[in-house]
Amino acid sequence: MKFLLNVGAEKSGTTWLYKYFKEHPDFYDMGKELNIIQRDDLVPVLEDVGEYRKDIESFFRAVSSINQVTGDFTHYEGSSENVFRLIKAGLLKYDIEVVPVYIMRDPIRRSWSAWNTLGGGKIPNRSLASRFVMSNFISCKYKETIEALDSVFANPLYFFYEDFFTQANIDKICDELKISRHPAECDNKTGASSFKKMPNSFLKTFGKSPKNVAAVKYIVERFENVPWKLEDYP
Repeated sequence: MKFLLNVGAEKSGTTWLYKYFKEHPDFYDMGKELNIIQRDDLVPVLEDVGEYRKDIESFFRAVSSINQVTGDFTHYEGSSENVFRLIKAGLLKYDIEVVPVYIMRDPIRRSWSAWNTLGGGKIPNRSLASRFVMSNFISCKYKETIEALDSVFANPLYFFYEDFFTQANIDKICDELKISRHPAECDNKTGASSFKKMPNSFLKTFGKSPKNVAAVKYIVERFENVPWKLEDYP
């Protein structure tokens, strides 16, 4: 049996991918944003909001009892190697193989999407909304996440948001999960913000952050045909 682990990143198609598999006839929907394992090295005892959420072992047992392909669509971007090993080992005890899917997005446009979701408008550097976007979306942990995934899994599936929404990419995930290829509504990006024209002030505020530049440099060196505008990152 297979288990889809949607790693992220935020504002990079997680809701769309969840909706696709929720409606897939061969996929069992356990819900979105389960947060079974948090994004650090601790294993939390969760509130009893469902039988399988009492603790992490209850979750693993619940997955094994489903006897159908299922998954977790929580953002695990930035998780340590230990977290991924914990997920892999916990499910492997029940002969369940984890298929990690990591969708990345151009950091500036990812931040711009988050900004529009918050209402957009003027971009004062010191506003609460600006700080929220800076701390939650500019801090791209692509390098750390990829290195952790590569160290735990043999063949993680890596995609870029900008060219992800194709039937061929969805078929690739379905093939890895060993389920039927189900038609996807690739033109309907569920949860997308109203993407207005990006002002130069946004590029100056968010594009030149050291974390952005470092993340993009790593991705360009790691992958071929990265569909991002590299001229935005001096």
